[in-house]
Amino acid sequence: MTVDTWSGDGLRIGPAAEQAALEAIADAGGMEAFDLIVLTGSLVAGHGHGYSDVDLFVVPAEGTVVDGRARDVDGTPVQFNAATHLSLGEFAETFDAYRVSPSDRSQLFTVHLQAGLKVATRLAFGRLLHASPEAEALYRRVDAEVIRRLVMTECGRQVARHAEDAAGALAVGDPLIVLSAVIAALRYACEAILAAHGDVYVGDSFLWRRLARLDAEGSLARTIWYALPGDLPWGAARATVRRRAESGLDLAGHLTGHALLDGWEQRLTQVPPYTPPVEPVRRNPYFTVLRFGDTVTFAGPDKAFRTTEQTARLWLDDARPATAARKFVELGLLLPVECDAEGR
Repeated sequence: MTVDTWSGDGLRIGPAAEQAALEAIADAGGMEAFDLIVLTGSLVAGHGHGYSDVDLFVVPAEGTVVDGRARDVDGTPVQFNAATHLSLGEFAETFDAYRVSPSDRSQLFTVHLQAGLKVATRLAFGRLLHASPEAEALYRRVDAEVIRRLVMTECGRQVARHAEDAAGALAVGDPLIVLSAVIAALRYACEAILAAHGDVYVGDSFLWRRLARLDAEGSLARTIWYALPGDLPWGAARATVRRRAESGLDLAGHLTGHALLDGWEQRLTQVPPYTPPVEPVRRNPYFTVLRFGDTVTFAGPDKAFRTTEQTARLWLDDARPATAARKFVELGLLLPVECDAEGR
């Protein structure tokens, strides 16, 4: 099978690959040789490629020895990724509930540990093939909704951090840091909006395919693609760098805000429309909506303050009432279209 499209789904596991997984399990002792078997990986997620393994996350039963090397089953590579009941229990303890608050963000540290997040994600978003009662009880505690919200929260924090980096770099005239920060902010914003749709996956190579299938035409992916500053000539003027940077950050703020507000309680089913600012005032692109459970905040360079969901939605809405717009201008959350972050 080949994938010759810039929109829609990628390579997804088919009957032949599923059969190869079942044959590999049989060769390893059958279902009874394992306490847990989850079919997972890029093929299951729908963005595999020609060298993708069929991944099996397994907890071997006592006495079962698992060879971690990929095995060839009629031309299909099948990879066993083994864990223990202890590690499965650790994932259950970590990802069974969302516990982040403005004063305690320790649970977010798990999101930084990419290896742990990767395994937890593959568990929660994979396909359960077999489980013993004890292993299934632990497996069911690894909550996909918790992982989804943790990823959205952490991505929002990273968008805000990189927006601040971009603002600071603009202040001293460093275009390379500016553009690097904008690219990073857009990447985290993409992960936030994907998580809001229920798509969480650890693996940078697959980002664009995941974006392209959010809508049938791939319109959001195109919008983000053209927002990247990669076509700027080396040595571009400072004003040009600033315009492109703020355009990219505005899009990142839009995606992050809608992810955290509209995709929190339930998964998004539509991509929020985005249009560049054309009003007399625009959102300050260096501010980002953040969310820590029920607490919503605005975060900008060296400042942050709590708000409400309703107020944050007004800020994201270009059709906001004039009274709200004036208040946002007073707080520095809105700027005249042609002004920089300091109102100049």
